[in-house]
Amino acid sequence: MEGNQASTRAEKSELESKLVKIGFLFHKITNPVVRTILSSPLHFLLSGKLILITYTGRQTGMRHTLPVMYANWNDELVVVVGYYEKKKWWRNLRGDPVAVKIRYRGRLLEGSAWAVEGEAEEIVPRLAEYLKKYPASARRRGLDPVSDVGKQAFIDRAKSEVLVIIRPTVKC
Repeated sequence: MEGNQASTRAEKSELESKLVKIGFLFHKITNPVVRTILSSPLHFLLSGKLILITYTGRQTGMRHTLPVMYANWNDELVVVVGYYEKKKWWRNLRGDPVAVKIRYRGRLLEGSAWAVEGEAEEIVPRLAEYLKKYPASARRRGLDPVSDVGKQAFIDRAKSEVLVIIRPTVKC
């Protein structure tokens, strides 16, 4: 029985790895299109769920712009980094807040951004707001962003998420 479970876990891990690779290729193709739309007068088609974030790589000094899903929380924009183990962009935002530019609902704004990992107090309310906006993401995590917020399972899950918090210099 244990061998069967190990085999199933290995198959699931292999499938997840393949899905991440497919997702990477998909984003390589779609991100330029999405960037173009979000930077155009047609931004309204996507800007309810997506923003562009521009940051500077810590090692290369190169500027990078990518579309990310967001939710509003107080005066901040919150991004939940899916498959954060496999993605590298958010690591440029570790530590002290970093200057960024964002394209939010057609407007180019400046602000600061930082990554938050393992800090339940900071993550729980922001994650709850994000999951309310994206119920499919909540279901994938096995969470209800309304009734589960104070429960230990939600808190534990929050500790295993990586969020990027963006604070624009102008109110959103």
